[in-house]
Amino acid sequence: MDPVSENYEDDTELQRALDESYQHISPPLSIPTYPSQNIEESLDKDIATALLMSMEELEFTEPQTYENLPLPVQAPQVPPELEPESEPVPQLMDDSVIDISEAIEESKMEEEKRQLNERRLHVREQDDAYETSMAIDRSKEDYLKEIERNEKKQKEELMRLEKMKAQEKDERERYLKALELSLPMEPDASDPNALHLTFRLPNGDRFSRFFLKSSTLKQVKNFVDSQELQGKSIPLSYNLITDFPKQIWNNLALHLSETNFQKRQLLRIELSEN
Repeated sequence: MDPVSENYEDDTELQRALDESYQHISPPLSIPTYPSQNIEESLDKDIATALLMSMEELEFTEPQTYENLPLPVQAPQVPPELEPESEPVPQLMDDSVIDISEAIEESKMEEEKRQLNERRLHVREQDDAYETSMAIDRSKEDYLKEIERNEKKQKEELMRLEKMKAQEKDERERYLKALELSLPMEPDASDPNALHLTFRLPNGDRFSRFFLKSSTLKQVKNFVDSQELQGKSIPLSYNLITDFPKQIWNNLALHLSETNFQKRQLLRIELSEN
């Protein structure tokens, strides 16, 4: 007989002890009660003894399942309406932590926005500076081009004036040469019809020539104009004047015989206001 069985007088007491041990299991195990005379047939005594010893030594606080027991142990089913409400999950971060996180994120966004605005402002300033520089360059270029155009115009105008002046000079020379060729031949000083006319310019220069009394004042004036070919400073517009008494001779159609000129006559060349 094993040591555990020796403490009990018969199988009935052993069965009762087993039943009492099963009451400590939570929830209680549903163990069928077998007649005492059938225990040795249905349950190996060694197994039952070992089970009893282990239950006496262990303190059960949680439901257990024993594969070697005759009947399976089932946990009680709790109706859904009786299940306790689940407790709310504790908040991981309080409101102050969330506010700090939001403030940091907002500060980052503000900093990024500020940096973006600064970059945009820098780019705009660079663009404005570039446009200003280009405008200055264009202004300088336009100014230089304008100066070049003006110089070119002045040069062209000067060339035109010089050309015109040269043409006028050529025309004047041709005209004076034509006047010189149109003059009658100078008579000899011994000719009784010859008059010796002396001309005095405003600058004091003098020149003279013999004319026949039949010559006209127009021919006399043509002779004066032709002296420009000789380098004389003949005014473009002038009058022929005699003194004592003073008289202006504007009627160029008169013959010298119709004037009161002496054999030797001085004629002053005076600038005309017309």
